[in-house]
Amino acid sequence: MSALHELQSRFAGAMGGDAPAPALLDAIGADGVRSDRRLAVHCNHHLISLTEALGATFPTLRALVGDDFFAQAARSHIAAAPPAGPCLFEYGEGFPDHIASLPAARHLPYLGDSGRLDWAINRAYHAPDAPVLDAATLAAVEAGAAGLLRFVAHPSLGLMVSPFPLPAIRAAARPDADPATRVSLDAGETWLMIWRAGDDVVWRALSEAEYRFAAALLQGRSLAHAAELAGHIDLVAVLTDIVLSGGFTAAILP
Repeated sequence: MSALHELQSRFAGAMGGDAPAPALLDAIGADGVRSDRRLAVHCNHHLISLTEALGATFPTLRALVGDDFFAQAARSHIAAAPPAGPCLFEYGEGFPDHIASLPAARHLPYLGDSGRLDWAINRAYHAPDAPVLDAATLAAVEAGAAGLLRFVAHPSLGLMVSPFPLPAIRAAARPDADPATRVSLDAGETWLMIWRAGDDVVWRALSEAEYRFAAALLQGRSLAHAAELAGHIDLVAVLTDIVLSGGFTAAILP
């Protein structure tokens, strides 16, 4: 291991909560302030920055558990799973699982999925741009060949299923929500399609059949096969509401 790599590893360990090695403190030097205090400033800034980044990515989770609990959960997650890349918006995919696993949160079974919706929205918002499939493209396909079409998903497109009413939970957690709002956790299962339309992330609640249809298209199934897997659906309606929603970029014939 090179001296630089060893120094970087020791610094990263200190950022993660390890006791700083004497060699690291010697390398930092005092420069008017003790080296351990200088390092503590970096560690504190590192922790605050990542906690704020997680708070921006997971606003629903933060609202549901409160700032203090969120900060504690963020610290333990940061220590266990520090960032692997330089972009803060890419950090936190495993945070919903982490916060849902904490003993103090286990009486809130909807936390994990609420955080996963936050993450899906974050992912969609930062996904690359791509052209959007339009009705004229579909109309140009010969009727006899339409069933063979396969569709290319927009990079922002994602699907999610949950036993909880996630959009209602998210709406109730907004800062401008009526404090008297109550959400029934027994409202039934939720199937969601999430994508970016222009600069805004949007989502649409699907029926179970529509969800199976959209999932089949994402798996690369043909239009005919997706319709068969979905069961009873209005094909014209799902073509309009799902395929031409902005969540797909191209239609391809074999």
